[in-house]
Amino acid sequence: MVLQTFVKNTQGYIIIRKPNHPFAHSNKYVKRSRLIMEQHLGRYLKSTEIIHHINRNITDDRIENLSLLKQREHSQIHNKATRRCSYCGRLIKKNNFCHSENKVNRHSELYGKSIKELMVEFKLSRATIWRRLNKNIPLNEPKKTHCKLR
Repeated sequence: MVLQTFVKNTQGYIIIRKPNHPFAHSNKYVKRSRLIMEQHLGRYLKSTEIIHHINRNITDDRIENLSLLKQREHSQIHNKATRRCSYCGRLIKKNNFCHSENKVNRHSELYGKSIKELMVEFKLSRATIWRRLNKNIPLNEPKKTHCKLR
């Protein structure tokens, strides 16, 4: 019985030394998940094929947890799990709110409308609505001028 030694790479994937493997990296290591899928299929994987861990645990290399995908399909799966914050544009998890977005949504519930609807109704920019909601200034309050009118 030959014991195979494996290590984790910097991304956390378990890699095994296979110097003769056609897709071994320059350090002669291959991801264990790739080797398991190749053994299951009875062939080498193509360079365009990617192994996806269904439960997102990259050290769980059971065949039931592995899925063979094309690069485009794999990107679509991971892009569905994230979205951009509608206020600041940061990438966040799908069902979470960004701190800025959370504040705006909480305040906009008082008006029962989305920020875009408030922008149209009050003819204000997104930044002005944000500023007024954070300072608890009513949206229908007239804009303050910096100069004194006579």
